[in-house]
Amino acid sequence: MAIKRHNDGGRLVVTYQTFGIVDGDDWPLDDPGQGNGLVHPCGHGALVYAGIHTGPVEVQAVSREQPHDRIDDSRPWQEVAEVSVTAPTGYLRIRSFEDVVPLPTLGAAGPGTYRVRVYADGRDTDIDGAVRAPVKHYRIEVWPAPCADDVIHRRTAAGAGGSPLARKHASI
Repeated sequence: MAIKRHNDGGRLVVTYQTFGIVDGDDWPLDDPGQGNGLVHPCGHGALVYAGIHTGPVEVQAVSREQPHDRIDDSRPWQEVAEVSVTAPTGYLRIRSFEDVVPLPTLGAAGPGTYRVRVYADGRDTDIDGAVRAPVKHYRIEVWPAPCADDVIHRRTAAGAGGSPLARKHASI
């Protein structure tokens, strides 16, 4: 059984199609590449492609001591993927370029490597648009673990090949 450290959430304003699970206060400037279309490891955390260009999204975050033994089914998640991230300071938090969800750190085990599982719903709604109310919902689960390959647990969204930004990079 996976023990939760905390389970909380909030609204986050997304800009430039992304938000992140970032270690520290600096926004990652390195290009995470094409990745799996949903979540992409970067130098000190991971970037999530939100589907919208600008606007609020709902984000729930869960910090665990170990992975949950099954995929969350609290809502009809269209995409579920997980990646490994490095947290040099252990201060993982959810943020966008301009906004931060006020939660305790997700890197509760301190500096090291973590698995980040991202759930997404609503990614086919208003792709690359600007919204005033949340149409995208995300759940982020984080636990300490050694580095491992990306895992795609579910991909049912029509736009599941990635964000418009990821598709643009793939076509170059």
